[in-house]
Amino acid sequence: MAAGVPGIVAFRDSGDPDIIVTMTAESWALFTDAVKAGAYDITA
Repeated sequence: MAAGVPGIVAFRDSGDPDIIVTMTAESWALFTDAVKAGAYDITA
């Protein structure tokens, strides 16, 4: 995660550290809320 750019969240792809992903702070909050709610849980 990177800090210092107001309103933007930046992070690297762990599978390919040369890729930098960015999104708005609002999108990041929506994404993390969905993860916490189990929206991306994989069921077999």
